[in-house]
Amino acid sequence: MSTITNILIAYDGSKSADSAIDDLRNAGLEASGVNATVISVAEVWLPPETMSDADLPTEGMRSHLDANLKTFENVKDSNARAVERVRNLFPAWNVQAFVTSGSAAWEILIKAGEMKAELIVIGAQGLSAVDRILIGSVSSKVVNEAPCSVHVARGRVEVDGSAPRIVIAFDGSEGSDAAVDAVLARKWPAATEVRLVVANDGASRFDAEDDGFKAVVTSVIDRLTASGLKAQKSIIAGTPKQVIIKEAEAFSADCIFIGSAGHSSRLSQMLLGTVSSAVVTRAHCSVEVVKAKKS
Repeated sequence: MSTITNILIAYDGSKSADSAIDDLRNAGLEASGVNATVISVAEVWLPPETMSDADLPTEGMRSHLDANLKTFENVKDSNARAVERVRNLFPAWNVQAFVTSGSAAWEILIKAGEMKAELIVIGAQGLSAVDRILIGSVSSKVVNEAPCSVHVARGRVEVDGSAPRIVIAFDGSEGSDAAVDAVLARKWPAATEVRLVVANDGASRFDAEDDGFKAVVTSVIDRLTASGLKAQKSIIAGTPKQVIIKEAEAFSADCIFIGSAGHSSRLSQMLLGTVSSAVVTRAHCSVEVVKAKKS
């Protein structure tokens, strides 16, 4: 299990993006030794640096460029504030700013690849039932196509300062093993609680009632407990996407860790999976989609 050292934080100046930064405090990340880049994308057209206003043929085009340049400067200012916010939360991190223009989702994905990001952090919508269904095209595209794990943040509502509560969706697959490993690799505060959720729908290739599978679940609980976490299991009858979401709500979870199966084609990459997609879209809390590293 390796710790995360390269993080890409997507920031667009919204309340959701601010919540995503604040949510990092509850993500079990290292206090030092982390390289974080805050990326902001101005979704405007900008000409090559070699082109000047004089190269544009009409006053309308020049006026449009001036407006785009102003937008870009506003995005830079917003990004600078976000960088400062991250530095205040994690003084020992190496935090860099990166501002560009273009399509937000594509620029985030390109930057993630360039910097070999191990985790992308991006904001989701609010907590209302309607907002949960509308995760947003940028977040959805990043989750589906990112080369690494993605933390879709819905800021934690602070009530009593209690330790984080984590749900791990588990079915014995490589993806769910990666989700367990991701949790074990983090530095959680004392009294952090973890619930290992298994949905027994009768359709999975893993039989939740099989003695061998039960032994695997017990082994995972033992590993979580040995790491200092307060771990419990919950095996519930029902479809995975319904069980995981309901159990997370009942547990008042701060984050759900769910694995993503490997992708062998662009089509399968774009179709992340109905379970992961449903959980990301409808969960009341943050969701981290864990993508197993290719061996």
